[in-house]
Amino acid sequence: MKRVDISEISVFEGRPKCPPFLRGAELMAVLQTGQAFTGEELVGKLGVDKRTLRRDIQGLRAVGFEVETTRRGENSYRLVRGEKMPPLVFDDDELEMLSFALAYFQTDDAELKKRVGALNRRIRDVAPWHVVGRVEAAYRVAMREGIATWYAAKAAREKQAG
Repeated sequence: MKRVDISEISVFEGRPKCPPFLRGAELMAVLQTGQAFTGEELVGKLGVDKRTLRRDIQGLRAVGFEVETTRRGENSYRLVRGEKMPPLVFDDDELEMLSFALAYFQTDDAELKKRVGALNRRIRDVAPWHVVGRVEAAYRVAMREGIATWYAAKAAREKQAG
């Protein structure tokens, strides 16, 4: 897995002082990469002191998220699998790929179609304005290609059975 540079992870830039709930969301976005970050890296990224960082990590733990602390020299922190699913933050490319994958998933099952469509609408409705066009275009392309692929596979199955 490619190591992500903490400076590349930017959720709430340009704020003079971040409210605690947004700081917690930003901390969660950084930790959800699965990497371990030192306390110094997180302090620098969040613009807080070590004491505030420790409190924010305790806050995440208090609501059920598993944050692992390793002590080799300086403490490092990493989000690990726990009992709760953390809110996920996706970058532009991930949103586009997720929308493409959902549209490419074709089925005759009305319930699954409804659920896939609803999930894609949720993605489209909360995607940042600058990426909405990419998300919608990916969905349309996958629908065309997915449908063509599905019909070709169906025809091949029918010919084989026939």
